[in-house]
Amino acid sequence: MDVQLTRWLQKRPALRWWALIFALAIVGLGAWGCSRSKLSWMGSHHPGEASYRFEVFNGQERYRFSAAVGQMAQVDYQLHVTDGRLTLRIVDRSGTVLLEDTASAERGADSRWVGTSSDLQIYRIILEGEDAQNGSYDVQWSVD
Repeated sequence: MDVQLTRWLQKRPALRWWALIFALAIVGLGAWGCSRSKLSWMGSHHPGEASYRFEVFNGQERYRFSAAVGQMAQVDYQLHVTDGRLTLRIVDRSGTVLLEDTASAERGADSRWVGTSSDLQIYRIILEGEDAQNGSYDVQWSVD
């Protein structure tokens, strides 16, 4: 650090405190912003099932499963939010969206998707929260 700047700061202890407070505020705001992506996140994830409740959810959660030739894949889901949006997408390995459903304050989402694979297929379930508040999702998937 420049010697003149160091001497100037030493002569002004109040300025040092303000600089420290400002730096801590910036770090705190950054941490608060990051924690807002998932706030009060509670639930569980087991093979074939994911169930969570949250106060705030911004971002994505992803789950994968596969099906062999001729097997039938099934996904049952329930989505609920009181504000914002919570979207569920089922995507195949080529990136084709097989199902997209969104829950909002006006409507929940509750349905079943069934697909039969013609070759080895890897499915992705993508849940995306867009300022989703006071909500939950419950998703089960199976292959027969």
